[in-house]
Amino acid sequence: MPTEKVVTFEPDAFDLLMSGKRLALLRYVRDTGTATLESLSEATGLARTTVSRNINLLAKLGLIQFSTSSAYGRHKVIEPVYSKQQRLIVQTEI
Repeated sequence: MPTEKVVTFEPDAFDLLMSGKRLALLRYVRDTGTATLESLSEATGLARTTVSRNINLLAKLGLIQFSTSSAYGRHKVIEPVYSKQQRLIVQTEI
């Protein structure tokens, strides 16, 4: 497994896109390994619709991914694209 996960953004895009809420969601998913909308909502105190909107954006940015697992039934499972053992490097293109 690579020791780093590199994600590249346009200049200033990261600051515009990464709110405190999104960073909290990203950290929770990374720290727990998997999450559901319900677990994220409960852990962060955010409404399920707010969590859904924000994780969909994080997925579009390539920071998390969705999968299905029989352990969670019909719930969407949210997983990080990097592990605790990896560093997430965010860089901007100039």
